[in-house]
Amino acid sequence: MSNVLVFRPKAQISAKQQLKEFILFAKTLTGYDKPNEPLNWNGFDWSFWIKGVNFGKLGESIRSKAFDPDKGVLDSSIIEFAKAYVLYQQSLAPTDDVKETVALQLLEASLMHANAEADVTEALASDFDRAASMCREKFSEGRAYRIGGALEKLAEFLAEKCLTKSGISWTNSIPRPNDARGHRKNKENAAKKMPSTEVLDALGEIWSNNPESSRDIFVTSNCVILLSQPSRVGELNLLANRCLPPEYENQKAISSEVVGDSVESKRPLTINWFGEKGFGHSPKLVPTALAEHCIEAIRRIRSITEGPRKLAKFLEENPDSFPPHDRSPRCDQDAPLNADQALGALCLSFNGKTSRGRLREWLAQQKRYFENKQGMALPNAIVNEALAGMYEGKAAPGKEDRHTLTLRKLNVLVRARYLPPHFPYVDKNETIKYRDALNCYFVGQLGEQEGHGHGHLKPYMIRSIDNNTLNQSLTMNAGSEGSKRSEGLNIFRRWGYNGDQYKLTTHQFRHYLNTLAARGNVGETELARWSGRLDLSQNKVYNHRSDEELVGEAKSMGLGEQKSNLIAVVSSNEPILASDLVGMLDQDRVAHRTLIGVCIHDFAMEPCQKDRDCLGCSEHVCIKGDEERLKRIRVLRDGLKKSLAEAQQGVEEGYFGADKWVIDRLDRLKRANELIALLEDPSLEDGAVIRCTDNGYLPAKKALEANGKLPDTANSKLGSDRNRVEVVQDELRALMEF
Repeated sequence: MSNVLVFRPKAQISAKQQLKEFILFAKTLTGYDKPNEPLNWNGFDWSFWIKGVNFGKLGESIRSKAFDPDKGVLDSSIIEFAKAYVLYQQSLAPTDDVKETVALQLLEASLMHANAEADVTEALASDFDRAASMCREKFSEGRAYRIGGALEKLAEFLAEKCLTKSGISWTNSIPRPNDARGHRKNKENAAKKMPSTEVLDALGEIWSNNPESSRDIFVTSNCVILLSQPSRVGELNLLANRCLPPEYENQKAISSEVVGDSVESKRPLTINWFGEKGFGHSPKLVPTALAEHCIEAIRRIRSITEGPRKLAKFLEENPDSFPPHDRSPRCDQDAPLNADQALGALCLSFNGKTSRGRLREWLAQQKRYFENKQGMALPNAIVNEALAGMYEGKAAPGKEDRHTLTLRKLNVLVRARYLPPHFPYVDKNETIKYRDALNCYFVGQLGEQEGHGHGHLKPYMIRSIDNNTLNQSLTMNAGSEGSKRSEGLNIFRRWGYNGDQYKLTTHQFRHYLNTLAARGNVGETELARWSGRLDLSQNKVYNHRSDEELVGEAKSMGLGEQKSNLIAVVSSNEPILASDLVGMLDQDRVAHRTLIGVCIHDFAMEPCQKDRDCLGCSEHVCIKGDEERLKRIRVLRDGLKKSLAEAQQGVEEGYFGADKWVIDRLDRLKRANELIALLEDPSLEDGAVIRCTDNGYLPAKKALEANGKLPDTANSKLGSDRNRVEVVQDELRALMEF
């Protein structure tokens, strides 16, 4: 990727001119240009240069036969900006999932809904609200939340670069999934995201039987590694062959028989992982119970990947030579090959055909492949030359093949067809080379049928391992019926385990280990480090302890007994059960702490309707003896006094609406004083629970009143009646002196 300059908006020019300047700037970026194939700015499909990027409208598939470029592409008023924005953001920070395109599609649809065109300089926060609403309707909760983040990033960009006429401020209104811990939903999530006991037992039985096929070794051994620490499946591809500490890399410790105290005699086993999401390299501890199994898993993988790693080294150091192997002819790289020699070099079977017939069939397959690919002029020329030199039909007098294929030319073909995209590196970030990676395999070594000829072992080429390679073996065709292809992929079917219960995804291991760690009281920081996670708030998404477990943990701390225990619990900030605070509640759940007390509202039912109005809410309680929160209530009381004095001054000076502020602050101050009096009352024992009274205010009720759907009781009681304020002057003075 070439260097990218940051676009800086110019001062004192209009938003439309600023937009033109940004588009001109983006057109100078060349980071995604390919040799002899510069990025086609005028095209609407950029997937050849940036994976997955096209500029079709929301819901349109450009691959569909029914796709109409005249109607299915983004509106002309936004498409130039869309191209500039995607290219600019991806040049700064490339991503596998380019969510910018979806955000732009949503914004275009929203703008077109409100206006005749999708002019981003006219964009308002309401347009982004509408786009977010469309996003929630179209995508799943998790996907919608992530795309909402891309919408927020787009809004920030428009504001920062001065690309809108009126300025814009918008934050993602789509909630993160599972933010609210609902009782029933939590159990459903745990059932979906945690592996079942049956499938773990089956996997353990297969592992214990010491499988011999490469694919079974690949599946079971990598599963053992993922069960030894919570890592992502993509991080397996970045795992180095030499990933263990030096003392574990000696022949004795890494042999197939780890005997005696060979593991216990050393420091705790760690594996050096590379965290995909910005965490970088870090050693992760392996639980003692899994240490020997983890070492054995690495040994088994090494036993089937030593050859591919040597091949990767050869491919890197000899880019112009065909890799030698047992079946390749022993001849000069530029010597013409007959059909038998070419088939041997390619490790192709005859499939019931003659050698030249099989070779012609293979060349025809490559011709179809290369013709549909950009940047394949040389491989296409080699194939056409080889086909032109071979006569068609049966042999006839005077007709002989003109052999044009050589090992060097075959090297060009197989590299163009099979070489992984970022070779010699495993990923685009150049984290590790294939020659040093633990999971490095020959094409066809894992036995999958990926297309014509792909299922055969090709010891002259290595393959990339994407995230689906392992997951397919654990999930595909888990049921009792399915295609033979699926049966061949699924490890449980191959080993005689039938039924829908025998399936799982690799990400379930991560949820499983995080939950076990939470049950073992591992700290949030350590759990995040162990998981390779920068954001500690994400820990809760992977914690699937049941509500019964949480309640049991709370009860083990002494809850549910006499009230005096509440003081100790409050002082140490331990969980409090809602049923311990209000006896009429028949559901055991942990209550929510507030700045001045405890909230017993069930957030699984609905969001709080009285946010920041705890003094006027009957679902809020305070505990006698909680000195810290009593201090906060006094501070709140002092603030209300000051606010009330300012409102009273506003009334005296004739400010509109000040009378309503007086009545509101008066009511709040009375509640605060009454609460403080109870919390300071020596006749009440420590641990007594004081429940606030409800003031009847709800935002929904206020909105109905404002729209004339309900009588405006607030105005009828308070209104702008100065007499009402004057009546309470004596009471007001008394309260201010309290």
